[in-house]
Amino acid sequence: MKNNNIDMSSFIQGVKSIEESTETIHTAISKSIQPLVELQNSLREYFKLPEVQESLTRMAEGYIETIEDIKHYKKVIFLLGYPPSESTDIILMRQIGREYVENGEFNLKNTIDDIMKDHYNAQRIDEIKRHWECYSLLKDRLPLLRQSLNAHNLGMYAVAVPSILSQMEGIVIDGFDIKQRVSGSQFRNLLKILFKIEDDDNSKSDEHPFDFDSTIGKFYLNFILEHFEHGQDILSPVSRHAILHGGAKPSMYAKEEISLKMIMMMDSILYRVSNLKQEKKNKANAFFQ
Repeated sequence: MKNNNIDMSSFIQGVKSIEESTETIHTAISKSIQPLVELQNSLREYFKLPEVQESLTRMAEGYIETIEDIKHYKKVIFLLGYPPSESTDIILMRQIGREYVENGEFNLKNTIDDIMKDHYNAQRIDEIKRHWECYSLLKDRLPLLRQSLNAHNLGMYAVAVPSILSQMEGIVIDGFDIKQRVSGSQFRNLLKILFKIEDDDNSKSDEHPFDFDSTIGKFYLNFILEHFEHGQDILSPVSRHAILHGGAKPSMYAKEEISLKMIMMMDSILYRVSNLKQEKKNKANAFFQ
């Protein structure tokens, strides 16, 4: 009986110890949370200030304006035969988008060409060249691409355009680890996977303003891969088939703006190919079974 009393006494003492410890923990938690509660209350009062409300409103309006400018940029840049690029400075995107809103299509081509040439000056092209040199996938292609960018900066656009254009298809195919003959239709399927273009893409609403995949992919499919036959009028000045098969005279594509379009397109391809996931590669291989 004595042992039972000792056990019960120990039990009661243990319960008291637990209660005291729990109270101590609760007190510690309360003290640690209290500064957060005070901070929350302070922030709540801060955001009620008229000047803060006004600032937040301006930020929201600025974001909406930016979204609209980017939408206009993507529309007009595609209309003028430039591949949209997410690497383009957002300030430049907004400038081009507003140019379209304010002046419409009047003299738009010359205006946008001048803006793009001014932005992609020799210094920026050198920056792009240094960036390309970081891609391990360009180990065997870099000498040609480096010389192509040098040629662009020297005004040798008749050399730069076909040189860059000749490497695009091979880079895409290498990126998917394809080591066999690739037909035209199969290559188009690779592009659709690379740029996330669905077969029913035309029925979908426009992509998110800051998502450029589908628009860039459509540029490649519609402009660079435009159908060509010798003797016909050339519709696309960036047609791969017309330029590399000699159907297009150099005077047609030996222009700074055409060379810039090739550089921008290559830059977009390199970025996406370097980030290809195995899932996409497996999907592409299904076309070669």
